[in-house]
Amino acid sequence: IPGRKEVIHTSMDRAWVEVPEESLYDTLSLSMEYRIHENLPSIRFQPNRLPVRHSMDFTMLLPEDIASDSSIGLYSYDEFRDRHTFLESTIEHGVLKAGLNEFAELQIRRDINAPWVGRAKFQTHPTGYTVVHVPTVDRDSGIDYRRSMIEVNGEPGIIEYDKDKDILIFYNPDFQFSEENYDIDVSVYDRTGNVTERSYTLTLEK
Repeated sequence: IPGRKEVIHTSMDRAWVEVPEESLYDTLSLSMEYRIHENLPSIRFQPNRLPVRHSMDFTMLLPEDIASDSSIGLYSYDEFRDRHTFLESTIEHGVLKAGLNEFAELQIRRDINAPWVGRAKFQTHPTGYTVVHVPTVDRDSGIDYRRSMIEVNGEPGIIEYDKDKDILIFYNPDFQFSEENYDIDVSVYDRTGNVTERSYTLTLEK
């Protein structure tokens, strides 16, 4: 009911979601079902794909056999596009917590695949700086660019991520590039902690 805080839960209270006041657009009947999908927990809401005004707090008690599994994460599933979207969550002592912006099918999934990382190359940034581009792709949990690292001759820099082009970008405004060979060390993480490391030697030609 709009204007009143609600708590919706599954049978046996294995998962629940706290719906703040004014989150719902209209009065409606909501149900929440706990399922096992590919031997991992999932949640089905009815109605499904229903947006809300304010973020909702979701909690799930994980089964003991996956409670300490660092490869698992929470994903929303769009059955019409057959697409999974990684959702930021925390897991402490077997309790998963996340914020939800809609009522959508939720699935616990494993990501054991490290990101694909292509060959680094030099590029000129629109600001005039020389930067390093590293193509990288992770179709599961996605690239964690804040944790990823690129060093040039042992020097770290600022890391940005162009999600549309699947490119990590290194730049350091204090680093003076000249025509010589450079050692590039790359560590790319996804959002469940899988990592790919690469090293290259590149020659900058001006």
